[in-house]
Amino acid sequence: MFRLFTFLPPRAGATAIAVLLVTGSQEIAMARMFYMERPRLGAEFDYSFKGSEQVTPTRQSQGTSHLYSEGLSLASRGFVYHPALLTFDFSLEPKWEQQREKYDSGEDSAGGSFFLDYGFDGTLFQERLVSLELMARQSTSTISSSLSPTTTSENSQHGSTMVYNSKKFPTRFSYMSSARKQEGFYPSTLASDSLRLTSSNRGERSYTNLNADYDKRQLDSLGLSQATENASFRLNNSLDFAADRQMRMSSSLAARWTESQSLPATSLELNEFLDWQHTKADQRLQINSNYAARYTANRRDGKLSEDIPLNAGIFLSHRLYENLVSSLSGTGGYNKFEGGQEEKYGGQLNFDYNRRIPKGQISLNMGHGYQIYDRTVTTDFIEVMSEDLAFVDPLFPSLGSLPLANRNIDPETVVVFPADPSEPEYVLGFDYTLVGEGAFVRVVPVFGFRLEEDIKNGKKALVRYRFRSDPSAKLGSLSRTYGAGLSLWSVFNLRYQLSLVQDEFLGGIPPESLADDIMQSVTAQLNYGWSDTAFIAEDEKRAAGSSRRAWKISQDFRWRLSPALSLTAGGGYGESELLDTGSSGQAYNLHFAGQWQPRSNQQWRLEAFENLSTTDRPDRIESIGLGIFYLLRYGLWNVEAGYRHLLDRQPLDGQERTLNTFNLKLRRAMF
Repeated sequence: MFRLFTFLPPRAGATAIAVLLVTGSQEIAMARMFYMERPRLGAEFDYSFKGSEQVTPTRQSQGTSHLYSEGLSLASRGFVYHPALLTFDFSLEPKWEQQREKYDSGEDSAGGSFFLDYGFDGTLFQERLVSLELMARQSTSTISSSLSPTTTSENSQHGSTMVYNSKKFPTRFSYMSSARKQEGFYPSTLASDSLRLTSSNRGERSYTNLNADYDKRQLDSLGLSQATENASFRLNNSLDFAADRQMRMSSSLAARWTESQSLPATSLELNEFLDWQHTKADQRLQINSNYAARYTANRRDGKLSEDIPLNAGIFLSHRLYENLVSSLSGTGGYNKFEGGQEEKYGGQLNFDYNRRIPKGQISLNMGHGYQIYDRTVTTDFIEVMSEDLAFVDPLFPSLGSLPLANRNIDPETVVVFPADPSEPEYVLGFDYTLVGEGAFVRVVPVFGFRLEEDIKNGKKALVRYRFRSDPSAKLGSLSRTYGAGLSLWSVFNLRYQLSLVQDEFLGGIPPESLADDIMQSVTAQLNYGWSDTAFIAEDEKRAAGSSRRAWKISQDFRWRLSPALSLTAGGGYGESELLDTGSSGQAYNLHFAGQWQPRSNQQWRLEAFENLSTTDRPDRIESIGLGIFYLLRYGLWNVEAGYRHLLDRQPLDGQERTLNTFNLKLRRAMF
């Protein structure tokens, strides 16, 4: 990787280095004390245009934006004295930007920015048992605009990591310090220090890993000061008691402490899980048991919430003539939570039958289970700290609102917030609204605002609230499942599933409603070379939950017209109905894509889609998109260009958004 050069006299060496740096020679060397590779150079030019138009019942606005950016990248690497002593990499990246924005309201701004990033990475004693990794980063920027004062920002980051290169106990301990100073329109400073420890050990039958973090931050902005501290610890271990891995235990211990504005929050979690395979893997009769224990404690705002679920189960299965598998299982558990406790125990009997037939296979399954729940409640309201938000209708997310899992929720306590703790909470009445449907509450994202956009982009949202629990009671739950499947020629699959759940009151105070649920689903798929067809139908009738009925059909085609040209096209249509409220909706989508590669280094791509969803709220959302993209590779150079048109429309509310973008990127790879 590195080459050593013969010794040069100091004066001659210094002169040679100066000449080589100026002329861009291929090697830089001075005795065996220092070596640096010939610097590698890269370049990039970007142009971006964005034109937008937004229409609401009270306002219509238009705007355009032009952004130019040019950048260089310079990098090299080398060593000091010998690669075993110190190796290093460094980089220098200057970048310039010019921007022009214009709006029909009369706002017209122009500005420019300059960014300079440089960094250094080094490793001391990389071939020793203990090595040290060093890093430093610095970036500066100057942003000027005709409508605001010039803003300067300086970011720095430096740290080191001590590495213990042991095969038995590999360990890394790192320290990182970063600072940001911004002056101008929004003056602010941010300083943070963090420590991180990771270690692991792999034995003949065990594996253990440890992770510990500490972070301290201080933010000062516009006269406001905020300090936060976070510390976390997690230890995991898995252990095989025998060489055949028939008995395995997994353990974990995790703790977290956070303090912000003198409001501490702590959490502790302990998990133990044991899986025991009692019989040999080749026996027709299989016996397996598992045991799980967990303890979690959360303290926030002076309130302590605890959960102690304990579960145990045994599983027996028998294979008859390679076609029929019978299984019997029993489970039991105990859970102590904030506001009460619950005991549960029961069993399950299942039969699975699979048989090959000419050109295919048939499958049948049947299951019966009975579970007893004995819940004791000591408080009227139970608090949920962080529940995941999920669409009620997975077939049609655009038609579904976000239902909360429990009934009898106090709407005044509902708070929706991102899973990322660094982002602010969503605002009720702005990002989302709450809709009550019977005993349930649903979160409805507002079209075009932050919650809707985040969910569209796959970000996770959480919610906390309080709900009035059912009274103390003892219930029995009978569940039955039936299923049938058919597969033919490896291209056609048909599946039907029926589930029945029925609760019975055994003692205590009767709840408001008992489960008496019927759930059915049918799935059919035909995949044959150039065509994919799918049909899904679901029908759910729940006495104590959301009842719904939905179906959806989709069709996709693929054509390979030539080695250089391929096309895909398809679409789908479906309907959904919430039986509790009588609300219904329809959705369809069309999509098309084509790709043409006239040469190995060129590619054209065309994309188009249209989505439409309507409900009887009434509501209607239309989305139309069109894009064309070009890619060219020529030696060290890459050229990328693309145009995209997007239209989102909600006609009944009089809202419409149009976006046109064009991007051009010219890039030279580093060499």
